[in-house]
Amino acid sequence: GGAATTDTTVPTGRSVGPALDSVANRSRGSVFTIARGRSRATAFLVDADGLLLTSSSSVGSSPLVDVFLDGSRRVRGRIVSVDSARGLAAVLIATRTCPSNCVPLTLAADRVQCKSGDSVIAVTGATLVSQGGRSKGALTNITAQRLTAALGTSESGTGSPVLLPDGNV
Repeated sequence: GGAATTDTTVPTGRSVGPALDSVANRSRGSVFTIARGRSRATAFLVDADGLLLTSSSSVGSSPLVDVFLDGSRRVRGRIVSVDSARGLAAVLIATRTCPSNCVPLTLAADRVQCKSGDSVIAVTGATLVSQGGRSKGALTNITAQRLTAALGTSESGTGSPVLLPDGNV
């Protein structure tokens, strides 16, 4: 997560726990599990045409992955782009198969004003044995190219959207 950002200021210096929980709840229908062999990761919807973003390490060199829309519904996703330098991969699915609460998550523009210590939350996709999860944490390092957050996600959390309190990824 944490791709691009705008001139929006992320609130700091106050508790944002309930705001982050609300953001995570609204995003739940747009966060999916990606499976490639035995590997599991998370992906999230970024446009109405069915484009998902995930970690480049989660797709490997495979042209197709399984996308679990919820714990039981699976569709095939086609890898359309991999940017190893940024650690991102784009996967395309048919949107007609998405749950009714599936709406694209908003990517922040290029210059969000945030700083180390700001609260964030990562949301993971559902599996057959889990409703998905969420991990709260804080930004630890911010550069022009990357936001780094301390989050307690499992390996299946790779590719999760990292949501800011304003709801942007």
